[in-house]
Amino acid sequence: MIPHTPENSEKIRQLAEKLCGTCNRSLDDAVQEVFGDESIDAVTDIDIELLRELDDITMECQGCNWWCETSELNEDELCEDCAPSEDNE
Repeated sequence: MIPHTPENSEKIRQLAEKLCGTCNRSLDDAVQEVFGDESIDAVTDIDIELLRELDDITMECQGCNWWCETSELNEDELCEDCAPSEDNE
């Protein structure tokens, strides 16, 4: 298990930087790349608090699978390009 520590919080920021601006990037692959431990079974081995930190920084759009800053997603976890515009509602 990857514990919630200041060092791992920094790695979560690095993980967010690697994901942000990519499309269809595997979170599991990125986790293994950043944490560099073959024994890590990806996301399932990360403390839930660290995953919440990641969600505070970046999330994957549920429409196009683009990783973007959390602030760029609407309440349905859709980016600006995938969200229905107010003109079309």
